[in-house]
Amino acid sequence: MREVGAVMLLGVLGAALHVAARLQQMGGSWNPYGLPLFQELIKLPIGALTAVTGLVLVDTAALPVIQAPDSWRGVMAYAVVFGVAQLALTRTIDQRAEKLLAAEPAPDEVQLEKAPEDHQDVT
Repeated sequence: MREVGAVMLLGVLGAALHVAARLQQMGGSWNPYGLPLFQELIKLPIGALTAVTGLVLVDTAALPVIQAPDSWRGVMAYAVVFGVAQLALTRTIDQRAEKLLAAEPAPDEVQLEKAPEDHQDVT
């Protein structure tokens, strides 16, 4: 059971390599829902699951191109690589989020109005 936890941790580490770079690129970007931030943070648990699933597939010979690791170092390397490989899986999430952010609101949606700048303090 410890091994699975270590593989998941390494998968999160692999995903975090990409997420850290993306968060740095975002800089001061802002939107009312924080969607870009959550879009990146969802990749961390997906990286852990991808690492575990990838190693299970390698161990069962479901991926004949990849040889099963023969040492713990090999397992660690595969876990990080599969953690980074989650980018292929989360690409659809990224595309959908970009469509949502670029879309115009529906005409029947209620839009929040900006509060007036010069409001008076009533005491």
